[in-house]
Amino acid sequence: MLLFVFMDLKIFEYLVKLLHLKRNFSGFYKESNEREWLKELEKEVKELEAELEKGNVEKIKDELGDVMMDFVCVVDKVRSRYNISLEEVVKNLEKKLKHRAPHFFEGKYLPKEEEIKQWVERKKERV
Repeated sequence: MLLFVFMDLKIFEYLVKLLHLKRNFSGFYKESNEREWLKELEKEVKELEAELEKGNVEKIKDELGDVMMDFVCVVDKVRSRYNISLEEVVKNLEKKLKHRAPHFFEGKYLPKEEEIKQWVERKKERV
């Protein structure tokens, strides 16, 4: 089983509820496209990086929340515009991971350098 950021599905469900509020009541959300949201996400990632450098946990939490919200908005905008199923996206991700990092699914640990080497080599194969 893959581990991912939203290990507690209730938290993920709540994030989706926040997205629905944004969808319904935010002019910025409704009037912006996926590229504008990508720019917002990039800004928030830079702000998170700055707070990580400072080590202020409370501000890190705030910025991490902003990154999560903007990421969900990007995904939602792209999904809607291009009629993409998130199920397809996750299945594609799983296929890619099984090819590039089969040790995940075998329950094996690879040291960082070995994992990077394998990833780079297998990425060239484009399965």
